[in-house]
Amino acid sequence: MWLLMYPCRLISYFVFVCLVIISLTTLYLQTQLMKLPKNLLAKTPTIKNTGQMLELMPRVISSLDAHIDSGLQSVPHLKTVTQLLENMESCQLSSLSQAQLTQVESQQANQHPEIGSPP
Repeated sequence: MWLLMYPCRLISYFVFVCLVIISLTTLYLQTQLMKLPKNLLAKTPTIKNTGQMLELMPRVISSLDAHIDSGLQSVPHLKTVTQLLENMESCQLSSLSQAQLTQVESQQANQHPEIGSPP
């Protein structure tokens, strides 16, 4: 009741209570800061780099998505190229086989001349 009769005291009391609250809050925050790792300042660049990487992630994901779409659109072309390469390989193997067969026949003919032919 006496506080209402003296407004200056009310203000002083209010300021005092505020200062106590601020002091307790500051003390609490200091206690919490003491609990943080001692090498937190050393980790600051890593924390900043992690933040920058996280900011870049949406663009990276979008870019990868675009490349995957592009790759999926070129699948029919890849099938055509694969078939052409298989055909080329088949033709080369076929001509290589024929060349080897001709060479073997030629060698056999030179080793076993027919009877009655001049040497």
